[in-house]
Amino acid sequence: MPNVDKDTRVLKDPVTGNLIPVPAAEADARAAAEGLQYATLNEIRTANDREKYGSAGQTALGAVELAAEAATLGLANSGPNARPASDEEKARRATLRRDSPVVAFGAELAGAAPGILAGGAVGAGARAVGAGARAAALASAVAEGGVSGYAQEQVQAREEGRDIDVGNILLYGVGGEIAGRVIPKALGSGLNRIADALTPARALADEADNVLVRAEQRAVQSGSDLAEQVTGPERDRFLRDNARDLVNQATERARSGLDSANQRFQDLGDLSKKRNKIANLVSKEHPAQDRWVHDQVEALAGARAEAEALADAPGLGGMSKKLVQYLDDAEAKLTSTRKAADRFINADEVKRGLQKFHVSLSKSKMQALDPVYHEQMMSVVDAVQENMRRGLEREDLWGRAGRFQQDVNSAWHNRWFKGAPVAEADLARITGRDFDAKAITEFDPAKVRSFLEKDKVGRGLTEEKLNDMLDGYQEMAEAHRKWGITDSKQLDKLQSDVADIRKVIEEADEIQSAVPRADKADAAESAMDSLISQGLPVVGSAYVGLKRALRNVNTAGKGHVRSAMSTMVNGVRKVGSGLEVASKHGGPVGVVAAGHLRQRQTTDDRFMGDYPTMSQAFMARREQIVTAMQEPEQLAAAMADSFGDLPDQFPDVHFRLAQRFTQAFMYLADNLPPGVENSLMSQHSIPPDLRSIREFARLWEAVMDPGAVVADFATMNATPKQARAIEMVHPDIWAQMQTDTLEALAGSPKRPSWERMRYVAQIFKLGPAMGGVWKPNVAKNIKNSMVVAPPPSMDGKQTLSTSPTNPRGIASIANGPTFGSA
Repeated sequence: MPNVDKDTRVLKDPVTGNLIPVPAAEADARAAAEGLQYATLNEIRTANDREKYGSAGQTALGAVELAAEAATLGLANSGPNARPASDEEKARRATLRRDSPVVAFGAELAGAAPGILAGGAVGAGARAVGAGARAAALASAVAEGGVSGYAQEQVQAREEGRDIDVGNILLYGVGGEIAGRVIPKALGSGLNRIADALTPARALADEADNVLVRAEQRAVQSGSDLAEQVTGPERDRFLRDNARDLVNQATERARSGLDSANQRFQDLGDLSKKRNKIANLVSKEHPAQDRWVHDQVEALAGARAEAEALADAPGLGGMSKKLVQYLDDAEAKLTSTRKAADRFINADEVKRGLQKFHVSLSKSKMQALDPVYHEQMMSVVDAVQENMRRGLEREDLWGRAGRFQQDVNSAWHNRWFKGAPVAEADLARITGRDFDAKAITEFDPAKVRSFLEKDKVGRGLTEEKLNDMLDGYQEMAEAHRKWGITDSKQLDKLQSDVADIRKVIEEADEIQSAVPRADKADAAESAMDSLISQGLPVVGSAYVGLKRALRNVNTAGKGHVRSAMSTMVNGVRKVGSGLEVASKHGGPVGVVAAGHLRQRQTTDDRFMGDYPTMSQAFMARREQIVTAMQEPEQLAAAMADSFGDLPDQFPDVHFRLAQRFTQAFMYLADNLPPGVENSLMSQHSIPPDLRSIREFARLWEAVMDPGAVVADFATMNATPKQARAIEMVHPDIWAQMQTDTLEALAGSPKRPSWERMRYVAQIFKLGPAMGGVWKPNVAKNIKNSMVVAPPPSMDGKQTLSTSPTNPRGIASIANGPTFGSA
């Protein structure tokens, strides 16, 4: 058997796969001359195990051992008097599962079937589709709760010293990928003909690809919640290994949020768009308003004269002409009406226009030939707009509108204006001009990404000014909310954008801090991975990449479930009101992190996929079940084609996935809509009614795409039947959901609503553990309230005693004055 020591190296023929021991001194030259590769430690170990345990006798012995273990539902090696499996037995079983998955799978089914069949009859759905004895036995296993599969997973996980990660792989739609693409392609079933007849361009005709890669991609896409939903080394590794992808996602979220928030902020600042609402706050016309307008017109005239005097200053000729023209238009606007509301809104427009001149002058001043003249013109503009701003805040002139103006100006001047010039200069760019020749500012993804990749010191002043901008957005929303000027839903969207931007910055900090922690905690493994990747670029990188993919999927899966269960218990976290929330960013304005729930397709849409109708989608799904059950031996081989290097590098995971999928198909076969079984094998069978198909679609999704249903639990849209399906087919996911739900209940900042408590109790059967309205006294009260009292006596009404466990109910009503009256 080949082995690596100080004098020997092991090379591999890439064509035949044979391993060749050679002297260490000759290894490099021979590898270059003959096109050989260095064998990995895993390949050497696999070859040695195959040579030692791959004979017919060893294979038969391994099959017997697997069958014996399965016959006890996975409990053969547990308990106080149990004998743990020896290293030799473990190696023999692992070799059998890796090299002969069908034999190993059949051995376990053969061992598990007798004990399971003793507890119940073969499922009717399995018989209906003409399944063989092995498929029927497994259908019964699922009908009895999937005990065998779960116990087997527990045994293997215990032997290997790691978590069960099969369920988390399935969270990301791998089931749907295999059921929709791999099985039809690999088994060559009639589904291809059905699919071609219904939708010729359907993706089922495509080549099967590595669905584990897709699972990892989806896991990374959902990684934004990991910072709060998963803790410790798992999170640190995930953030380190996926830093680039996570920063890319964070950049897009930040850019999109900033563009959206900036547009909403500008719209809220334009009071002319809320003319009717403002009119309700403005006081009626009175002489003091006339005098104030007259004073403003005089101030505009003085500013015009000073602007004209600066027309010959270096670099200010064009700006001076624009300002003079604007001041003329402003005077006409102020004197165009005597209506108080119109005057107020027009004056506000003039003020905001002058503020934009200040911003333009501030930016051009940086490249000006003579900044002194820019400062002089800015002082002219500021004097006019500041005087006008103070006047618009006067309650004696404008009534409640003056107080509203104070709140708006605080957001604009004290917050946004302090940060916008620097933040927009560093993170945004002008992409064009609108019909009014106003600059269109959009945030630059490249600049935002560069900003997020820096540490706290590198972001420095830009982050400080960005926080001022975000505070301005938040305070503007609160001003409109306080005075009822704008719809609450629009304000929630603005504050939600602010919360998401702040969260992105926190995530960027978390990614940076996670890297050194993960490197320190994972130094040995990282060194080994690096050695394997560098020494064996092809095979080694595949091993390292696959291991990372499994780890990423497992970590993100835990975060996905925990986030969904937390939302189910606590609901979507709302944006906090300004003075009600203490902000860690300074000042009285803050937000609670917004727990967004992305808009999802309906179950019907997800079930249909590319099919035009629910009935046609059901026919295709039914054909998939028939195909999988008629060819159970081919399921493991079909999956092997879709999982790339998984069967070679991690045969145990591949085996457990094959087992899980077989359970899934048996469960679905046993729950096909009633009446279909009589004509299931008929060429012209009729689909069931639409309602039955929709109920089956929910089960299909729970079994084949549990990740989507986990998200539906968060919105309380998942049904009890879906919960039972996950409990039966995916017990590891179910156990994690129960655990995370209890943790969310225990850690909830306030008692969840009665409706949420009822839903949790119904789905997870946790009523006794939840307390409160579910206490026994409440049940006694309800029971006593429904007790009908004996008929009233002839000598008057009976007295019904009451107590905490005997409240007034039906019995007291029976003695009332209206009881028994016609």
